[in-house]
Formats: sequence, structure tokens, C-alpha cells
Amino acid sequence: MPSSFLLYGANGYLGAQIAHLAVQHGLKPLLAGRNKAALTALGEALNLNVTVVPLDNPYRLEQSLKQTTFVFNCAGPFQSTAQPLVTACLNTQTHYLDITGELSVFETLLRYDTAAKNNKVMLLPGAGFDVAATDCLALYLSTKIGQPTHLTSAFESQGPATLPPGTQRTAIELLNYGDRIRYQGQLLEPQRRFKQKTIDLGSGPKPCLRITWGDAVTAFHSTQIPTIENYLSLPLRQQQLVRLSHYASPLFQFAPIRQLAKKLLVMPPPTLEDCQKTQTTVWGEVKNQQGEHFRAQLKGPEAGSLWTADIAIQIIKKVLAGNIESGFQTPATAYGADFIIENPAVRRTDLSNSV
Repeated sequence: MPSSFLLYGANGYLGAQIAHLAVQHGLKPLLAGRNKAALTALGEALNLNVTVVPLDNPYRLEQSLKQTTFVFNCAGPFQSTAQPLVTACLNTQTHYLDITGELSVFETLLRYDTAAKNNKVMLLPGAGFDVAATDCLALYLSTKIGQPTHLTSAFESQGPATLPPGTQRTAIELLNYGDRIRYQGQLLEPQRRFKQKTIDLGSGPKPCLRITWGDAVTAFHSTQIPTIENYLSLPLRQQQLVRLSHYASPLFQFAPIRQLAKKLLVMPPPTLEDCQKTQTTVWGEVKNQQGEHFRAQLKGPEAGSLWTADIAIQIIKKVLAGNIESGFQTPATAYGADFIIENPAVRRTDLSNSV
């Protein structure tokens, strides 16, 4: 199997994890990013080549991409890194993948669908837990009843692991973006800022808070279900903090406020031991106008680090093997609903239904 791909943002927390896992799977990515010292240290540790790639220099960026068949972007916030990389990928006929969960990035990349098809380039954002798990479950559920009109998904993590630092920083950046849901085919800002729903994710009914999630773009693209909502199960204290952050969101339009919040709020990365003690559950339900509904769930590893790295390597292997679809893709449209359960650590279970 060839192993020619550029891993951008390799010196970041998740980028380094994916680089280590790639080497364990016999792959040799070209490590890329903007921090020469950190890249060099990682390259020496893994016996991999490195290259410094400034995103503000289109010529140098395109020259770097010409050395490889695809780029896998791990550098967030992706609203800053995705577009220059995608533009260069289209110019060099290089496939683009990333691990974003940022809804605005999915919106932006979807607009390049026609250009990507014309250039025979695949654009596959969300090649991590965000959004592969919910996207594949959504496509699976969409086949279980006729003409589904509503999709609801929820997830929770049980265990001591915290979110990766990059994910925490991105969440702070996205407070400036606001809430979005998919309603009757349209991507809208909801009238109700906070919506709570009681959902049984396998350990009894729990209050879950509606969140902005990439599925509003990706699951709609994969299934064409017109109304989509996503929820997150959080302890009461964390739900209160989320509510407070939304009330304060007008302040986050100012970059200095966002920078200060990152300094004060971002926690250190989780330890491997904490990640191994953490499990993630993803729940989904579809309904139609005839009153039918169907539910299923996924159980897998800790989402932010372990599951994301596993999904990334699964998809990287498929691309290296030539399993590529031109245009804007989601994990489910590219590789099917069952892609997510190709990982032996992930289980999918059908729940009670009224089909």
C-alpha cells in the first residue's frame, strides 16, 4: 500500500496522535505545519520527513501539495485553515480531508462541490468522531423507515477524559458563530436558544441540551432528512456553564475576549489512562409523518482523542487504497453507514421502535 500523504498540523495534540498511530499501521505521512521546531522533534521521534508549510503563501503551499496525493488537516480552528488548503488542493488536484466539527467549515466546503468534481478532487471534512459517528448512524437510521422527516441524535461520554485542548479552543471561537439547526430543509438560527430533551442513552433518561453540530449540514447532505437536531448529555453544572456562555456570546465577537477565555478556560489534554477509562455513546432516532420511528445507538471509545484517531486512520487507509469519490463527501456518503462499525471497538445496537 502506498503511504504518500501530507499530515497538516501534525505537531498539534490530535495531529501527533494520528501521526503515531499512522506509524503503528505502517504508514509514513509527510509531517507538515507551521512550527518547525515541534515538527522536527516529532519527525525525529517517528523517523518521518517534515516540511514547513505557511498557509499565507499560496505558491509554497501548492508546491508542497504537489509532493503528495492528499492532505489530512488536523490544524484548527478549521475556519482559518480549511479554505486556503482547499483552494490549493483544487489547484493541484490533491484530495482534502480533515477532522473538523465546525459547522461553518462544512457550509463553506459544500460550496466547492462542483469545483471539486470538475477537478476530480475529494473534499471530506469531518473525518474524526466529528462527524463520522453521527453521520454514519444517521444514514443507517434513514433506511429503517419510509420517508423520514425528523432526525434527532444525542451523545455522551462517561469517564474522566476531558476534551482535547484544540477542541476546547475551537468551541470558544465558535461562540461568535451562534446556534444553527436544520428545520424543514433550511439551516436556521433557532427561535429558542436553549432546548432540553430527556433521552435514554442506555443508562436511564437524562436531560440533554440541544447543541450546534455538523450534522445540520453533513447528515442533511447524507440523508436529505429535512429536520435535524443534535443533543449532548452533560452534568447539570456543565449545562449551566453552557447556558452562561451563550448569554455572554455577544462579547465573543471581540478577538481579545476570545483569547482571554482560552487562557483562562482551556484545560490540559487528557491523559491516555483517562481516555482509556472513558466510553462514548451515540443515540439516534428517525420519525416520519406516518408516526413511525426507529432508534439505534453506537457505543465506542473516548470520542475526542481515541475514537477520532481511529476513524482518521481508517479513512486514510481507504484513500491510500484508492477508495475515493470526487466532490464534497461525508464519511457516510464516501464509505457507507457501516463504515463506523468496521472498527471492532464500536458496537451498533437497534433499540425499541414502532415501525
